[in-house]
Amino acid sequence: MIEGQILNKYFFLIFYVMFFLNGCHVSNHINDSIIQKNNTNLILLDFDTAIENIITKITQSKNISFYENTLFFVDVQKNNTNLIFNEENLINLIKKKLFQKNKNIYFLEKKIIEENKKKLGILNINNHLDNNVSMLLARQNHVKYYLNSTILDKNNSYEIKVELVLVKTGEIMFTKTEKLYYLK
Repeated sequence: MIEGQILNKYFFLIFYVMFFLNGCHVSNHINDSIIQKNNTNLILLDFDTAIENIITKITQSKNISFYENTLFFVDVQKNNTNLIFNEENLINLIKKKLFQKNKNIYFLEKKIIEENKKKLGILNINNHLDNNVSMLLARQNHVKYYLNSTILDKNNSYEIKVELVLVKTGEIMFTKTEKLYYLK
């Protein structure tokens, strides 16, 4: 009986060592595949050119007036893709392109937006504001134009849609969708 217990202990020890070694080997393959999958999901899109084209069309539009100190509220409304990108950088790119085309405009600051969200009791809501809340914030701050953008996935091809809304009436003054090309 003692020999059987010793054999069981050795069998258990050998089984445990084999399981441990095999488990480590499997986990290495799992980590490698995760790294490969993460690397293949890295997509670089040319937001700069797409935004430049859209902003050029906005500033050339005869329906839109840019007079001294025109106030804009720029926001990323939705990301309808599986892409992960820095929305604040996209907002800043849009602001930069607008300002390059027309120096008579300025933008509602993020600090003011956050203060107003706090007053309205919506500070804990995620970064994406729906259109109604965005328009309310814009009206409270006497904004002339609300510019929102949406990132779209069209059969693994990505697009950015930009809408310019006249805050006073809620009328969509301009809308344009531009394809996002891959960076080379």
